[in-house]
This record gives sequence, structure tokens and C-alpha cells, in this order.
Amino acid sequence: MSWESIVGQDRVKKVIRAALHAGRIPHAYLFYGPEGVGKDAMAIELAKVVNCQGGDDVSCGECDSCLKFNSLQHPNLKLVFALPIGKGEKAGDPPLSKISTEDLESVREQIRLKAVNRYHKIGVPRAITIKVNSIRQLKRESSLTAYGKGKKVIIVLDAENMNDESSNALLKTLEEPTKDTLLVLTTSQRDRLLPTIVSRCQGIRFDFLTENAIAKSLERQRGIAPAQAMLVGRLAHGNMSRAFELLETDLQAQRSEVLEFLRTIYGDDGIALSKFVEKIGQDYASDREGLIQFFQVLQFWLRDAFCIREGFASIINIDQSESIERFARKFSRLNYPALLERLDSVISLVNKNAYIPLVVMVLSLEIRKLLSEA
Repeated sequence: MSWESIVGQDRVKKVIRAALHAGRIPHAYLFYGPEGVGKDAMAIELAKVVNCQGGDDVSCGECDSCLKFNSLQHPNLKLVFALPIGKGEKAGDPPLSKISTEDLESVREQIRLKAVNRYHKIGVPRAITIKVNSIRQLKRESSLTAYGKGKKVIIVLDAENMNDESSNALLKTLEEPTKDTLLVLTTSQRDRLLPTIVSRCQGIRFDFLTENAIAKSLERQRGIAPAQAMLVGRLAHGNMSRAFELLETDLQAQRSEVLEFLRTIYGDDGIALSKFVEKIGQDYASDREGLIQFFQVLQFWLRDAFCIREGFASIINIDQSESIERFARKFSRLNYPALLERLDSVISLVNKNAYIPLVVMVLSLEIRKLLSEA
């Protein structure tokens, strides 16, 4: 992975590359900002660059060191993240020594997934906090000599998961930095970190990614069709990790379901509508994120119809343009702003754990009323 493979964040890349070029990399960075915007990916690429045998501010991708980084197996790289507590684990034990075989396999699988996709969010079952034993091992490893001519890079992922004991242990490490060790903390909740930790790191803020940046990356790196890439880019809300998750869902099936939902609403069969609402309630009973995505897909479809009615050519659902045009003509006086605003309210209700079947039924009747007035 090169700097160019990291989506957006041009300002951050410029800052880091300038520091590399000037030989002024601090002993500790704090990468903070929204979820899924490339903080981990940037930290890993930085580690790769400072260990590249080419010695430039860009990794060559071909030397032995760079090849080891491709699988995240370089001896100078250490990833620290939340782990489950092992049976009988005591203070000072190596963090992986007492966990079960099943948990150990999960840890290895998460690292493998991270190697394949640097935007993958590591999550080990039953792992809630970054253990103090992980931080103590970090301190021991920071005192060792780096492998080859590179630099040891220790990356604490989702550093907000440290408890008080872990945080205080890390603070001691920050107060006694070693020359050939770089510590990078990543977090989406900087306010949960101790102020003394924040003050001892050079902070770099990461921004939300633009819809266009996500879409272009999906087209370039995954070969996704432009229309689908733009839809995913909008649904991702600036979060590349979320974009990759969306690619794993059957978005096409959900788009078809949204279209069927609309057709059922403006049909005359009340029983069919009740059954469809019941189906949605059952399908999304334990998947509120999926239901929110359903409503967002509906919003984008209606926005496309609004754009067509107002004479704007640019729409997201290009492959459904004929259906959208027919809808726009049939309901030429539809109050789209009111409908889209209502969908925003419904999404807010779902986020607040409202009763899903009732929310969907009320929305259906409100949409039917607006359509009848159009």
C-alpha cells in the first residue's frame, strides 16, 4: 500500500511526508478523527516508509522490508488493540499467553484481514479494553534494538479503549521515549484519552472523506461501476470502512426492495401494504443499521426523482432511470422536500430505538397521503 492507495487525506499526507523529508518525525503521533477515514492505514504506511530500505519519504513496495509489511509481519511493527482477558491471566503475563486457542485464532484472523484491507476495523470477540499487559509488553519491546536499519513502530489502534491502568502505563512509556521507536495512537474519541497522553503526542486531525473520493477509490481499486460506487460513497457518510462493509451487503437486492416498497405504497391493496410492512419489521427487527440504510436508499431514489422533475441530469440510480422518470411524471406535484425531511425524522426515530413496525407503517401511510395529493 502506498500513499496514493490511502483514500483522500491529502493534507495529512503532506504533513507526514514533509516531516519524513526533513528527518523530523516525533517520538509519538496521535492520529484522531472520525471512524473509518484512514487513520490506521496512514499509521501502517508511515511504519512501512520508515522501514523501507529505499530511505525516501515513499515506500518502494519491493524491498524485503516492504514485502513483510504487506502481511503486517515485519519484526519492527507491533499492533496493539483490545484483547480478551485470558483464564488465570496475571499482571506481567504476555497479553496472548493465557487466551484460548479460539481467541488466538481470532486475533490472527483479524490481523490477516487488516493486512488485506487496512480499513478493516479489528474486533476480537469478548475484547473490550486494551489490557495493561499489552501496554507493559509495548514498553518492554520499545527498549529493544530495532531490526535492521529501520525503526520500531508501535501502533495503538482505537486508543480510547485503554482503561485507567493501561493509560497510566502508556504515559510512562511516552515520558521515556527511545530513539529508534515511533509510537502512533489512533482514535475516533480523543476526548476519552488522558490529557497528559494527548499533550505528549504530536496530534494530526483526520477529516471525513468526500463522497467522490470514496466512489473514485472503489472504482479504481475494486472495479465497482460508477453508479454503484457513488451510491456506496453517499451511504458511507465519509467512512471508508463503512463503504467496504456496504460492498459486502446485497445492496442491489435492497434497492429492489425499496422500489417494491414504493410500488406497494401507491398501489390500492391495503392488505399487501400491511404484509410488506410486517415483512420489513421482521427482516430488520434486530438490524437497525440495515433499516437505516433501507431508508437512506429510499431517500436517494426520491432525490433522483426530484432532480429529474427539476431538470437536473445528474442522478445516482442511473440503472433505474426509466422507473424514476415514470415516477416523477406520475407524481409531478409531489412535495419532495417534505417527504425527504420526513425520512430524516424517521431515521432519527430508528436511531432512538423506536418500535420498527409502527415507524414503518406510519411512514407508509404518510407517503401514501403525499402521493395522493400529488
